[in-house]
Amino acid sequence: MFIAAILIIYTATCTGQIGWQPDREDRISIINGFDVKNAIVGGKKNDEGVRRNTQAFVWKGGFSINRDYWEGHLFLSVFQQIDYTSIGISINREIATFSLRSGYFADPNNDSTLAFLTGVQGEFVGRDGMVMFNPELTTFNPSIIGKIRWDRIFHSRFYLEFSGSFTARYDIKALNGDNSKWQMFENPSGFLSIGIILN
Repeated sequence: MFIAAILIIYTATCTGQIGWQPDREDRISIINGFDVKNAIVGGKKNDEGVRRNTQAFVWKGGFSINRDYWEGHLFLSVFQQIDYTSIGISINREIATFSLRSGYFADPNNDSTLAFLTGVQGEFVGRDGMVMFNPELTTFNPSIIGKIRWDRIFHSRFYLEFSGSFTARYDIKALNGDNSKWQMFENPSGFLSIGIILN
């Protein structure tokens, strides 16, 4: 049983599928979303217990190209309240897919599915509203990300996605002189997004 479990995990991680699934069709999609935490409670608390920013809308949008179980995502994110702008790219791999219709492993091209993805991300972050124009305030922030996606909602072209990340906040270090920190638990950030498949 232990060996079987290891083989299942290895298959899911390396091939993006468990059991016998058809290859995914290539597709292009556009996606728009917002930072859930900042919208509800605001930013991280400082040492005095005061949040760095009040409740605010943080927008993130872009487009994705999917080939088989791989995804390339190019995005722009804007946080106007703190003059934050970022441009980046992520490379993700779908590691498991489940049918929401039957509870069994899915046909990802036709079924409404629940998909799990993981990947890496890099973004250029500009403070004072600039990206790649002020070298002193522009940083490169790497991330490890995870996504949960409700794909083809009710067999439509739409999908709903929640993504979270471990991000090295070199922008905070450059702006405030703070030590760079990984933010998932200390300063959690997660985006809720809706996308539409174009082809």
